[in-house]
This record gives sequence, structure tokens and C-alpha cells, in this order.
Amino acid sequence: FLIKEGLPAIMSGHLAYPELSGDDVPATLSRYFATDLLRDRLGFQGLIVTDDLLMAGAGIGESDLADICEAGVLAGDDILLVSQTPSIDAPVWTRLLARMHRDPGFRALVRAAAERIIRVKASYLKGPGSVPLFPDAAQARRTLPDREGEDFFFEQACRAVTVVKPGMIPLKIPASGPRPRILLAGQLDDFFSEGLKRFPGAARYRFSYDPFYSAIPSEVAGLRAIADDYDVIVLCVANPNSEQALDGLRGTRAKVIALSALSPEYLHSAAWVASAIAVYGTDRDSFAAGFAAIKGDFVPSGRLPITLLSGVFR
Repeated sequence: FLIKEGLPAIMSGHLAYPELSGDDVPATLSRYFATDLLRDRLGFQGLIVTDDLLMAGAGIGESDLADICEAGVLAGDDILLVSQTPSIDAPVWTRLLARMHRDPGFRALVRAAAERIIRVKASYLKGPGSVPLFPDAAQARRTLPDREGEDFFFEQACRAVTVVKPGMIPLKIPASGPRPRILLAGQLDDFFSEGLKRFPGAARYRFSYDPFYSAIPSEVAGLRAIADDYDVIVLCVANPNSEQALDGLRGTRAKVIALSALSPEYLHSAAWVASAIAVYGTDRDSFAAGFAAIKGDFVPSGRLPITLLSGVFR
């Protein structure tokens, strides 16, 4: 019905439907769904936009981003959404450009996608029925960043923060005398930047985000080797890789605070941790809210959206 009414765009998801397509390829990268079904059978002429191709469901961690983006173009996607812009000389750009030069069929797919994008932009931004551009580009420097918007998103992040196991939360820092030695361990830039705002003297230990499903043994060993030098370790648990890094801290003399980011499912195997807190994004606001709660700036009221398997968790 919506396609017949001129729906301008559809976002594809990373779910696989083997009973329909005959394989386990996620719909985002499936020619069956993007071209055979949407274009040919349903007559959809609008834009097909992927969900974030850096998500595990798209295969990141098992395939590199260049492979995934190439598969998206071949499937018939018009806009490839990547939440972290690759550098200009990254393999994803050079791979796609090289294939455009040598493969006329691939080049035709890219040109067709560009034409659809221009057509949709023109229909929305030009002519009598155009949608006004807001904010006004001429006023952008005066209106952006939007302070009210920033406050709103930070407030929502704070409302969502969930104390999974209270333990040392809030973390008490003595006003005088020896201060605890704190280590921030994780993979994400915003985790470190927001953590250092709250704990300026903290040390940092960064380990790799990929491979997504398994930690690099030498990095886990490196973290464990220095763990006993600290009183408190705040470790960001954001994927199975970091879940394994957390598990490598069992038995350390340091007090461990697990800061779960995006999905708390990675806390399933961390019942041994005395202190655990969950935020539901990997953005700056989520980490700012999480560290504010750890510091004791407010009392978190969020609730877990899932039931953790271990009975030790509340």
C-alpha cells in the first residue's frame, strides 16, 4: 500500500529469512529482497537505505567493511549507512572505486542509485510542494549545536541508566588523603573521553574492538598484567570481545566496575562482578550519563529491558 502511495525510502534490516530467500544472507545484502522482491515484484522505485553496516548483523567482524559495502551495492542498495565515516583512503572507498572502473555492470548500479537519490532530493527540496530546509543553512552557525537538543538527549540517557549490581556505585572518592588509582579499560573513544572528565587522573588501557566475537589473547593478558596496580577498574563491555576481557579480570585485587554499553546481554557471564551499570548507547551522552551515575551525581532509575540469566543479578 505505501509503495503504491509513493513511499520515498525504505530501510533494510540485517535479519535473514532463509525460508524466503533460500540462504542466510541478511536482507540488507540480499539481492533477492532489494532487487527481486522490492524492485521487480513490488515495483518500489524509491531509495533503499541500509541499516548501519558496522553492526554485527551485517557481518562486520566476520567480513571487512569493503566486502560488506560491495555486497550492498550488488544487492541493489542505494545508500550505504556507515556510522563511522571511513578515511578517504580506506579500503572501502578504494575497493568500490576500483570496481566501478573495471566493471560496467557495477558502475550502472551506482549510477542508477545516484539518479534515484537526486530524484528524491529534487522532489523534496525543489518545486511548489518542496519541504523547507530546516535549519536554514544561512543561520546554521547561530543555531547549531542546538543546546536544547543536547540537554534533551543527555536527560534521556540519564533516565535510562540502570544499576545492575550496586557494589561500589556510587564510587566514593575521599576529599583528602590517598586517592584510589583508577584504570579505564575499553575500546571506544567516547568512553575514555567522558571517563576522563569525571576521573581526570585515571589511566587508560585500550584494546581492540575487532575481532568482534573474540578478544585478542595478548591484549587480555596485558590488561590482567597491570590490573593489580590499580584500586578500581572501570571496564566498558560493548561486545563479546570486551566480555572476554572483563572475564580476564577475575581474581584481581582491584575493584571492578562493569559499564555495559548498548546491550546489557554481555553481562550474562559477569555475575562475579560486584559492580555493574548499564547504558544503552555508545554515544557521548550515554557514557556521560553512565560516568555521572558512577560518580554519584544522580540516582539512576532505569530498568533492564531483558532478564539476565544469572540469578545473582537483580
